Order: sequence, then structure tokens, then C-alpha cells
Amino acid sequence: MNPIYDRIKQAVPLEQAMQFYGVDPGRNGNTHCPFHGEDKHPSMNVRNNFYFCHTCGAHGDVIGLVSQLFGLRPSAAALKLDNDFGLHIVGEKPDRIEQQRIRRQLAERERELAAFRDQHRKKTLLYRILRKAYNNCKPEKPESRYDDLYVMACKHLPELEQWFFENPYR
Repeated sequence: MNPIYDRIKQAVPLEQAMQFYGVDPGRNGNTHCPFHGEDKHPSMNVRNNFYFCHTCGAHGDVIGLVSQLFGLRPSAAALKLDNDFGLHIVGEKPDRIEQQRIRRQLAERERELAAFRDQHRKKTLLYRILRKAYNNCKPEKPESRYDDLYVMACKHLPELEQWFFENPYR
């Protein structure tokens, strides 16, 4: 992790950068992707300073967005954000207290990311079990007794699918 990148990401919210560079961040975190052809419907999710397009697979943070929009390497994209938003972060060495704060913040982000990935892994396993139950335990006739796993799948699969839609893997 690069502390300069982290400071830039903290200083410039993704939605603000999108507006600045002429990309509509959309309503409710859903927007049209600027990286592929015309969308009839919004295909990009923007949440928690992270974007993900379900059509072309584009994903990233504010530095990734600028990098993709302008065809820049991440270091050049960070410099562009620093200059465009007048941050004066690049070239400035943080003092000892700032370095400690950055380390603590990075450690916290890593813990949050590890927790998210663990939760995602567990929900993925549950989803696979329920999807298999839904496909294999359907009653043959409407009068037949419904299998408990099939009932559970009918109840929880839509909730899990919504959670995955709102929380793309990062």
C-alpha cells in the first residue's frame, strides 16, 4: 500500500472525482459506465469509494478511475488528482505522527477488508448450497411436500443475490 495513494483516496471521494471529470455518479450508487459503449441501463455500481461495472468488469478506486479515464499509470493518475484538486500531497513527506496515523489507518482497512472477504466467502458458500438445493429439491408436483432446504433457498437466495449486487468483491 502506498501512503500517498491512501492520502489522495481519503482526500478525494470517488463521486466528487467522477463529477469533476464529467462522469455522472448516478443515483443510489448506480450509473452508466464510461468505459464501454452505450448502456441502456446503469451497469456500474459506485459504493464505498469503489466502482464496479457488471458489463465490462471495470473496477477500482478514485485513482483507478482517473487511470482508466485518461489512460495513465496509477502514479500519474495520483499526480493528476493531486494537481487537479490542489491537494499538495505528492512530494510532501508526512511527519512522524502522520506516518503513525497512516499505519493505523492502513491496519484498520486491512482488518476491514479481511473481515469483508471472510463474510463474502461464507455467503458464497451458503449461496452455492442454497442454489444447489433450489435446483435439486424442487417438488415434482405442487401437492408434494416441500423440502426444508428448498423452502430456505426460496427465502434466502434473493437476499443473498441482493447482498452480492450491493457488495462487489474487492
